[in-house]
Amino acid sequence: MITFEHITHQYVTEEGENVVYRDFNEQIADGEFIVLTGRSGSGKTTLLKMILKEIEPDEGIIRVDDKNLRDIKRRDIPFYRRSIGVLFQDFKLIPDVNVYDNLYYAILATGGSSKDAEKKITNAALLEILSDMSMLHGAVSGQTKTDRRSDISWVVLGWRMKVYRRTNMFSTLRAVTWARDYNKVRAGRDYIIYDEDDNIVVKATAEWVALDVATGRFLRITPELVAPFDPEPENSLFPDYTFPSIRHLDMEPQISGEMEINRMMFDYNGHVHNCVYQNLAEQILPEELYYHRFNDVEIIYKLEITSCGKVLLEYTKQEDRHMVVVRRKDDRAIHAVVYFSDVSL
Repeated sequence: MITFEHITHQYVTEEGENVVYRDFNEQIADGEFIVLTGRSGSGKTTLLKMILKEIEPDEGIIRVDDKNLRDIKRRDIPFYRRSIGVLFQDFKLIPDVNVYDNLYYAILATGGSSKDAEKKITNAALLEILSDMSMLHGAVSGQTKTDRRSDISWVVLGWRMKVYRRTNMFSTLRAVTWARDYNKVRAGRDYIIYDEDDNIVVKATAEWVALDVATGRFLRITPELVAPFDPEPENSLFPDYTFPSIRHLDMEPQISGEMEINRMMFDYNGHVHNCVYQNLAEQILPEELYYHRFNDVEIIYKLEITSCGKVLLEYTKQEDRHMVVVRRKDDRAIHAVVYFSDVSL
C-alpha cells in the first residue's frame, strides 16, 4: 500500500514558482492498478521520483507498506529501491557497452562481486523458462487463461526437471516443448532447453489438468481437447517415471519453520506462482545445502496458496533426496512437496 499524506511540492523556475502538488492526499491499495495522466509538467514524474526517494516533498509524508519514507536513511535508499520495480523512459543503460555488460556492472554497482556477476544459471531461472514455454504453448494452441477467447485453462500438477549442464547467467538459451501421452484426467508435456551450442541444458516433464474457466471444474481429457497441441505419445523423455504420491506425509520433520507469503509471489491467476514453491523450499534447507545446485528437482502441487500470511515449511532428509513440505499454517494441509536430489546423468 502507498499512502500520500498532505503532500506539497513546488519547483522554482525562471517564470516563478510552479506548485505541482498542494496538500495532496491519496491511497493506493495492494494490487490496485493506477494510471497517471496529465499534461507535461503536471507532476507525473515528480510523483514517481518522490516514491523512489530521488526527491523529497516540501511538505507531507509518503508511506510505502506503512513505512515512512522520511525515516529511510540515505545509506539505506539503494536497498529500499530494490523492492520497487520501475521502467525508466531513458532506460538507464550505459550506451557504449552491450546488454551483458550492463547487467554485469549493475550487479557490481549494487554491492555484488565479480563472482556473483558470473554465477551460473539457477534452478529457479530454468523453471521459469519451462513455465513461460508452457504459457506460450497454450497461447499458440488457443487454450490458455491469458487468451480471453478460450474457455479452457491448463493447470500444472507437478514438475520434474533434470539439469545436465549450467550455462552462465545472461546466456542465450533455446527451449522446446511438446505434448505427449494423456489419460482421461491428466496430460503430459515434455521440455528440452539447449544452450547456444545446442548442448542439452535441461530435460523436464510436467503433468497438467484441464480446467473449465467458467465453472472452475476439471474437464475430462479427450482426443479433441488435446488435438490443438499435436500430442506425440511415443516421444517421452521419462517413460518410466511417475510423480510421487503425497497423500500421507506425517513423518516428523528434521527442520521446520515459517515463511511469510507476500503479494509479490502471486501471479495473474490470483495465487502463488508455481515456480515460487521451489524458492520457498530452499529457505528451509540446512545451511550447508542452501547454495547447492541440485541437478534433479521435483515439485508436486496439491493446494493453491491464495492469500498472504505465513506457511509452514518442513524439511526431511530421505535416503537419496531432500524433501520439503509446504503446509497451510492453520490446519497443516499440504500446499506442495518439493524434492531435491543429485542423480547420475
